[in-house]
Amino acid sequence: MSWTEEEEGIIRRDYVGTNRSVVKLSERLGRNYHTLRGKINRLGLRKCKDRTRWTEREELKLAGLVTRYSIKTVAKQMGRSENSISVKARRMRLSLLARDGWFTKLDVAETLGVDRNWVQSRIDSKELKASWHNGRKPHGGAKWHISTEDLKSFILGHKMELTGRNVDLPTVLDIVTGEIE
Repeated sequence: MSWTEEEEGIIRRDYVGTNRSVVKLSERLGRNYHTLRGKINRLGLRKCKDRTRWTEREELKLAGLVTRYSIKTVAKQMGRSENSISVKARRMRLSLLARDGWFTKLDVAETLGVDRNWVQSRIDSKELKASWHNGRKPHGGAKWHISTEDLKSFILGHKMELTGRNVDLPTVLDIVTGEIE
């Protein structure tokens, strides 16, 4: 369904750059929220009045926290959404691996430079100790909890298996030396 000139005029007049105005406009025009968001972008009207810009001080704080704590914990400490923390950390190319003392199967695969199936086989054989996230059996790689201590023990016990080609050496060293707890 194409947009009428009248609808575009209403959007130009009533969109004030907030999420709330998008919701109201989508209800008023009978359009899907995401469709309306796309139209606002195509009209060049997107504003960010309900977003807070990152300061240099916040970026430094984020860099110090995100490698030691979970996104949820960092979000609470910084008074921002988890999505805001995650997106900013990725844009700053910060590692999101530390989760208050545990890693996921996919984190371990990325850190050790191996395939997730390789990690799963080590979990299945009990070489790498892992538990279920929130006591529920995992359906994917992100549901396994592998404690930093268990990962450290595995690395030290299987160091000859790690080829070093794709290993995230700084993270491995932080785990082994106790920088990441």
